[in-house]
Amino acid sequence: MKKIFCLLIMMMFTVNVSAAIELEPCTTEKMNNLKEMVNKMEFDYTYEMKKDKDVPDYIYPEFTITIKGLTKDLKALIINDFYSLDYKEIINDGNGNGKISGFKQGEKVSITMKAYTPDKCSTKTVAVKQIKLPYYNQFYDKDYCLTNPNFKYCQEFTEEEVTNTKYYKELEKYEKENETTEPVVENKSDNTLLFIGIGVGSVLVIGIVVFILVRRKKYEL
Repeated sequence: MKKIFCLLIMMMFTVNVSAAIELEPCTTEKMNNLKEMVNKMEFDYTYEMKKDKDVPDYIYPEFTITIKGLTKDLKALIINDFYSLDYKEIINDGNGNGKISGFKQGEKVSITMKAYTPDKCSTKTVAVKQIKLPYYNQFYDKDYCLTNPNFKYCQEFTEEEVTNTKYYKELEKYEKENETTEPVVENKSDNTLLFIGIGVGSVLVIGIVVFILVRRKKYEL
């Protein structure tokens, strides 16, 4: 009988402990608050130019993803395969800022914002932010680009990779579209002389005709 009583006491204690550690539910309001936190964050990138060890003349950018406004309730993860733990976390430096380096030009980076709260919202995905890194343009500081900065492939960074073939093909089109033809300037002095010549000629012709008619009338008389 005592054993049964003790067992009942232990069961009641276990139930009470379980109830005490029961997590609060994840409500729509809580998730909306977390989403609002993400919307207030600033996602950006910086870059540093590197030299290729094998090709000394070749330089390329290495990008760093930065986040401002991180909080203790959210974790920023770059996930390759979550189930195999193949992911990287952008660590909060304690001041709400985080960064992670080693990204290549043209890379698409997905940042998954996960809830990290003491309730059932924890580990839920709050939002996914996409960052498309640009390409470094090797032609932007060449002679033609220095004098034609408006050409679309004369920017330091572009949304697409600019190869030699693409650059010179588009450059040829650009130059044809922007060819300037010298306007024909009308020579007013030449026109004036022409009008004077026509006038004088007309007067002479009329004078000759009148002279012939007058002499003909004299002979007829």
